[in-house]
Amino acid sequence: MEIKDIMETCSRLNLSLFQYKQSAVSRTQSVIANKLENLIYTTTNARTNIAIENISGDGNCLFRALSSAVCRSQTHHDILRLYVVNHMTNPEIIQKLNRLFGSGSRPGEAYVSHLLTMQQEGHWGTEQEIATAAHLFQCSIVCFSKYNLNEQYCLQHFPPHFIDSTPCTDSCRHKTIYLINSGLHYESAVVRYSE
Repeated sequence: MEIKDIMETCSRLNLSLFQYKQSAVSRTQSVIANKLENLIYTTTNARTNIAIENISGDGNCLFRALSSAVCRSQTHHDILRLYVVNHMTNPEIIQKLNRLFGSGSRPGEAYVSHLLTMQQEGHWGTEQEIATAAHLFQCSIVCFSKYNLNEQYCLQHFPPHFIDSTPCTDSCRHKTIYLINSGLHYESAVVRYSE
């Protein structure tokens, strides 16, 4: 996201915006960043420079990665978790998520149990929380996700209207948060486009 978009989102969510600090990058992160840069280039012809932010691996990594992307710090992960889970209790959102991720019938005890679990720190976030966060933050969330043991990755795109089952069109120009999902851990990625 651009700085003006980050400032607007932080202001809307009443969160502090922190100074950007790039973390040291591991060899594995460099390889993943290069794969994502190449994928973006081959699909859009746009050159990028990607920095992957180190995220603590304490079970809160999805929310820490979202906090890093939105506020430039993992500090607000607990607040963002509560915002997302609270948004998931909205009856309209419950119906939409249940259509996408549930059995299609009324949400039952499993959904309520999931929400109660997700309120607690240390519990892994799922695609439901990513879709909800995209809707709540009014931005696209793109996950570069590992899908097998051969280090192959794919892009998962969650636009803000994903939970409405509405596809993006050529006129969509969403702010975008990039996440890296290495299978069991989320990190945030800062994507800068070259001129």
